[in-house]
Amino acid sequence: MSGLTQRYCLQRNITLSAAALTAASGTIHGSLKNLLHRPVVRGAFYLDITSHDNTNANETYDFFIWTGTDFPNGNRRYWDIGAFTQVSGATAAVAQTLHIQNTGYPGTHTIADGTVTKHPANQADVITTSTRCTTTAAFALHGYFGDFIGYSIVGGGTTPGAIVYEVIARIDYL
Repeated sequence: MSGLTQRYCLQRNITLSAAALTAASGTIHGSLKNLLHRPVVRGAFYLDITSHDNTNANETYDFFIWTGTDFPNGNRRYWDIGAFTQVSGATAAVAQTLHIQNTGYPGTHTIADGTVTKHPANQADVITTSTRCTTTAAFALHGYFGDFIGYSIVGGGTTPGAIVYEVIARIDYL
């Protein structure tokens, strides 16, 4: 089987308002994209923030990448596979890249700001919960990709305001 690369737009350039974040209790889960039924080798995720609110100088924005699986009984399970470096009110517009390897292809992964994180040796391989938005900022987990991928944004601080961003994924298949 020869390699194949697919590009997925998880979120085209959008302005997310303060009202939308407030209405969602600070967390917005973006739409999910179904993956091809082929083994995933690695994923590269790109976050481009062109502007964000800095009114109170304590606004924070956390972006998470997650995957999940639909089970035959109708249950859907999610798990985080990475989180970008937190964007704070004092941060200018940013562009970040997050690289995630499938468990079968060991190595390291990097975040574009130069931080390098290795897969933790004690990380459980069994998915026991269905949680999103719990991974430490600036972290990527080598692990299993499910049937789909998606992203979430969590706004924090006094009153997180409007943010303009885009999230793109590039998935390399076997």
